[in-house]
Amino acid sequence: MYCRIISGAVFGMESDTVYVEVNISDGMPVFEMVGCLATEVKEAKERVRTALRNEGIFLPPKRITVNLSPAYRKKEGSAFDLPVAVGIMSALGKLPKERIENTMFIGELSLNGRLNSIKGVLPIVAKAKREGISRCIIPWENVLEGEAVKGVEVIAVSSLSEVVSFLFGKEIRVQERVRKDSWEKTNDMDFSDVRGQEGAKRAAEIAASGFHNMLMIGEPGVGKTMLAKRITTILPPLSAEESLEVSTIYSVAGLLQKKEGIMTERPFINPHHTITEQAFAGGGRIPRPGVVSMAHRGVLFMDELLEFRRSILEILRQPLEEGNIWITRSQGAYLYPAQFIFIAAMNPCPCGYFPDFHKCSCTEYQRKNYLNKLSAPLMDRIDICTEVHRTGIKHLFQEKEQGEGKKGENSKEIRKRVIRTGDIQKERYKNTEIHYNGELQGEDVEKYCSLDKREKKFLKQIMEKWNLSVRAYEKICKVARTIADMEESEKITLEHIGEAAGYRVGKGK
Repeated sequence: MYCRIISGAVFGMESDTVYVEVNISDGMPVFEMVGCLATEVKEAKERVRTALRNEGIFLPPKRITVNLSPAYRKKEGSAFDLPVAVGIMSALGKLPKERIENTMFIGELSLNGRLNSIKGVLPIVAKAKREGISRCIIPWENVLEGEAVKGVEVIAVSSLSEVVSFLFGKEIRVQERVRKDSWEKTNDMDFSDVRGQEGAKRAAEIAASGFHNMLMIGEPGVGKTMLAKRITTILPPLSAEESLEVSTIYSVAGLLQKKEGIMTERPFINPHHTITEQAFAGGGRIPRPGVVSMAHRGVLFMDELLEFRRSILEILRQPLEEGNIWITRSQGAYLYPAQFIFIAAMNPCPCGYFPDFHKCSCTEYQRKNYLNKLSAPLMDRIDICTEVHRTGIKHLFQEKEQGEGKKGENSKEIRKRVIRTGDIQKERYKNTEIHYNGELQGEDVEKYCSLDKREKKFLKQIMEKWNLSVRAYEKICKVARTIADMEESEKITLEHIGEAAGYRVGKGK
């Protein structure tokens, strides 16, 4: 008695079809599972045996062999419980075989036969669609991410008995869906909350418009963190393609909320400075995305940048340059997407108050030693560097006395400009893989950020005076291109180059 069930698994960020083969034959009564299996997969034997018993199905005193193919890939996780159980029931002749054809089964079984949620449902169902599989049976708690994939029938069930009922053509109980659009996620943060800081706000708008990386330098309490946390409120909404990308990452990590379905808002990730290299980059025994990947298509904010270990800062170099990160483990190499806006904040010295010599207690040696933690290669990958100064007490109280009507621009107004600038870039790059100016590299910089003779001469003078690197030249051109787009100017002018260069020279280059 033989049966083959279609299932699936996630390997890094990629999903693949896994076939669960069940054979029941005469011989010593034994239940074996083979196919390069991790411990949690081997443990499925007892979960499946007990769940079947509680459904009134007892395993016969025969030799039961379960093979998960392809055998060269290591299978991990608990998603194979359901296909193993269905395969055994089918091999015993207790299910109609025509109903399990071209159907994918995934899910973890409890001992009482209930189905628990699993990680990676979204990419697995998407793979099933690409493979031409017509139906997927998944746990009820993963229903919203499963239904995000159009073009494949998704059947969400809460127990093994419901699976059996469905396969026999019976109507299963439809539970109430709680969708994200049934409740509003409010965001009380707004750019107008930031008092003063017009220069830093301008830099933040440029960063959001072109998806540029930004570093803010200033003493404690001037509003660096406050400003960074509000950048997502002016970013354009996720496109359908971007939403699927981000949701896939969170699905693989097991962080998609069952009441939300796919993600519609850009992520904002703010790791603590004590984070480990593995949590930051990703990996582990069962490889999963790290912080840099969780920030994909959103914002990675690192407050008190120089409090992070040097090893953490160096990990940033690859994702900032390439938009992804490779994780190599004994069982293989995994590529995770990591394209985000990098926003960092730091103090100008260990005590935080330089150049106010009335408050600053640091020696010149301490300041140099502190700033040396920020390597030149990492600094070269930051497009915008801006100083954030203390807002004057007089100015602060004037705004408060004038009331809400005199507050600065709100996020809604700024976001309209950012979206308009983004539309200009999308039109320019519509036949390429580039989305925003911040993604330009190498020849693309020369192609899309072309300068006239006068502008080239001006930029050359800046480069020579401040001894800037070739990468810094590209950063200035990209930021200048964004500033020109914000003004709806086809040409990059001297003013655009001057402002862009001002975000580099004299601040670490």
